[in-house]
Amino acid sequence: MSKINWISISTLCVIIGGVTLLSTLSQKTTQANFCINTPTDLAQLFPQSVSQIKLLEARAIAVIDQTLAKIMAIPAKEHTFANSFRILDLADLELSPIFGGLNAIHHLSANAEMRDSAQAAILKLSNYQTEKLGLNKQLYLALQDYVTHGMPQEQLRPDQAYLIQETMAGFKRSGLELPDEQLSQVRKLIAELNDLSLQFEANIAQDGRTITVSKAELAGLSDHFVNGLKQDAAGNYTLGVDYPTVHMVLDHCQTGTTRKQLWELFNNRAYPQNLSVLEQIVAKRDQLAQLLGFTSYSQLDLDSQMVQNPERARDFIESIIAAATPKALQEVSELKLDLPNGVSLINDKIKPWDLRFIKTHHKAKKLNLDERKVAEYFPLEHTIGRLLWVYEQFLGLKFVQLPTITGLWSDEVRTIAVYQAKTNQLIGYLLLDLFPRPNKYSHACMFSVIPAVKAASDVPTCPAVAIVIANFPRSSSKQEALLMYGDVNTFFHEFGHALHGLLGQTDLVSFAGTNVKRDFVELPSQMLEDWLKDAEILAQITQHYQTGAPLPSLIINQILELERLDAGDATLRQLNFAKLSLQVFAAGQYKDLNDLASTISNQTRPYMLSTDLDHSIASFGHLTGYGAKYYGYMWSKVFAKDMFAYIKAHGLLNPAIGQEYIDKVIGQGGQKDPNLLLRDFLGREPNQAAFKADLGF
Repeated sequence: MSKINWISISTLCVIIGGVTLLSTLSQKTTQANFCINTPTDLAQLFPQSVSQIKLLEARAIAVIDQTLAKIMAIPAKEHTFANSFRILDLADLELSPIFGGLNAIHHLSANAEMRDSAQAAILKLSNYQTEKLGLNKQLYLALQDYVTHGMPQEQLRPDQAYLIQETMAGFKRSGLELPDEQLSQVRKLIAELNDLSLQFEANIAQDGRTITVSKAELAGLSDHFVNGLKQDAAGNYTLGVDYPTVHMVLDHCQTGTTRKQLWELFNNRAYPQNLSVLEQIVAKRDQLAQLLGFTSYSQLDLDSQMVQNPERARDFIESIIAAATPKALQEVSELKLDLPNGVSLINDKIKPWDLRFIKTHHKAKKLNLDERKVAEYFPLEHTIGRLLWVYEQFLGLKFVQLPTITGLWSDEVRTIAVYQAKTNQLIGYLLLDLFPRPNKYSHACMFSVIPAVKAASDVPTCPAVAIVIANFPRSSSKQEALLMYGDVNTFFHEFGHALHGLLGQTDLVSFAGTNVKRDFVELPSQMLEDWLKDAEILAQITQHYQTGAPLPSLIINQILELERLDAGDATLRQLNFAKLSLQVFAAGQYKDLNDLASTISNQTRPYMLSTDLDHSIASFGHLTGYGAKYYGYMWSKVFAKDMFAYIKAHGLLNPAIGQEYIDKVIGQGGQKDPNLLLRDFLGREPNQAAFKADLGF
C-alpha cells in the first residue's frame, strides 16, 4: 500500500489489493488470519451475500484506522522503519484479499445485487483509504519525521530504502506539500475520479447488446461455431459482443452486412453513456494534474514510470511507427490487390469491418492457412494441460488441478495448486474462470488476491492466490471447444501474469508479485507469448481433437510466418491506442474525444476508412486503469523480444535459465527499478534489435 500511486485507484487487469478470511471478521484481533490452510478455505475469500460484503467493508475500515493509529501514536523523533513504513506496508497484507475478493465479485458475479454492492464497497473503501492514508498530511509528516531523524540512524536494506523513496515521491505527487485548501480540492477530485472510473468500467462490462441473424447471414462460419450459438424460436441466431464471437464473425463471415452490424455493435459498447463519463474523467484528471504542479495528466501519470515523461513516451512511439510504417504500407498494398469476393474499398481505403476478413482471406490464400483448421489442434482441455506443462518445465513448477470448490462465484471456476517441483513446497493457488457469462468481465486478465510475501517474524508463510480470467468458447455435450491460436496466446499471457504474481515473493508486501511499475508489468507476460511462436514448443503442445496428431511442421512454419505477415499494421494499431491515451490526457480539460480518436487513427493508419459509426473510445477500458500508459504494451514488447532471444539461446525448457529468470526478474517483484532488472538479467542495456528483426521491420 505504501507504494500505491494514490491518485489512481486502478483496475489494471492486474488488480491489487489486501485481506482477511470471512470467518475471521468477527474477531477483535488487529491482525487477521489471511492464510489459506486448505483449498476449501479459498471460498471464504469471496463474499457470498451483501451482508458479507458489508463485513469485508467494515474490516477494511478497521485495518485502515488501526494502521493510521499505530503510526500516529509514535512520538516525534521516535519513528523507526519498523513502527512506521513497515506498519503501512503490512496493511497491504490485510487489505489485498479484501479488495481482491470484492473485485472478483464486482467483475465476475452473476448476481446484480452482489455486483452493485461490491462496486459500492470498492468505491467507499478506495475513497476511505485515500483519505486516511493516501492524502493524510499528518501521516505524511510523521513519515517525513522518520526520513529526517530516524532514517540516518538505521542500516536499511536496499528494498527498504527504495520503498521509502517511492512512497515519499508518491505522497508528493499526491499534493501533500500543498496548502490545505488545495489539498482539499485534490481529495475531492480523487474521490470523484474513483467513482467515474468504476462507472466507466461497469458500463462496458454490463453492455450485453446483441443482434439476431439468420443461418444464411452466417455464411462462411463453421458448423462448429454456429452450433454453439443461441437460437430463438424462429431458428435465428444471436450474436453478442464477446470477443470470441466478434473475432470469429469478423474473420470468417462472408456476409458483409453481418460483419458491419456486429462491428458497429461492438464499437459502440457503452455508448453514449460512457462518452459523458470519459469527458468528465478527462476534465477532472487535467484539473488534478494542474493542482499538483504538472502540465498535464499524462505528465503526472508517467512521472513514476520507467519512461519517466510523455516526451520520452512520444519519442518511443514515433520511433516504432517509423520502423513499422513501410512494412504496414507494403502489407496493405498486397491486401488491396487481392480482395475477397463482395469486398470493396471506399476512396481506396479499407472499411474497418472488412479488415480482419480481408486479412483472413489473404493469409489463407498466401499461406494456405485456415485458422479454424489450426484450432482443431488446440482442443481446450488438452491445450491448457500442455501449456501448464511448458510452465512446469521452464520454471521448475508442479501444477495440481483440485476438485471443484463450492461457494465460489461460479461452479465453472477451476482451482490449481502450484508447487515448487524440487521441494514440493506449496507456492499458491490459481483460480481459472475461463468461459463467458452475462455481465462477466469481458476481457482476459489476472486479479491478484493474496500477495506473495516471504515469511518473517511479523508475517507467517502463506500461499499466494490469483485469478485468471478469460472468455473462451465453452465445450458442449456435442463437441469439445476448440481454441483459436489467439485464444491460446491470451491464456499463456494471462497465466504468465499469474505466475509473476505467485513467484514475485518479496520481504515487503508493497513490492510483492505484480506490484511493479505499470510500463514493466506486461513485459514478462509478453515475453512468454513467444514460446508459442517456437516450432519445437508448438509441436509438443498441439493435438488434433479427432486424430490426436500433433500440428504438422508445414502448418507450424505457416503460423510462424503468419506472425510477420501483418506485423506492420498490427504494430501501428497498437501504437494508435498508445498515441490516443497520451493525447486524451494531454494538457486541456475539454477535447472532442471522437474527433481526437479519428484524427489519430487517420495519422497512424491512413489506409483505414474513418467513419462516424465508430465510438469505440467509449469502451476503451484501459483509459481508466492505464490512463496515459497504454504505450507500456509496446514498450514492454520491445524489451520482451530482447529478453526472449537471450533465454532461447539457453533453451526454452531449460529450468536453469528459468530459475535465473525467477531470481533476477519476476522473483524480484517491484523491489528494484525495472531498468536495473533488465540490465542485470541481460548483462547489458536492452535494445530494439530483436524486436525489429523478429517482426521483419
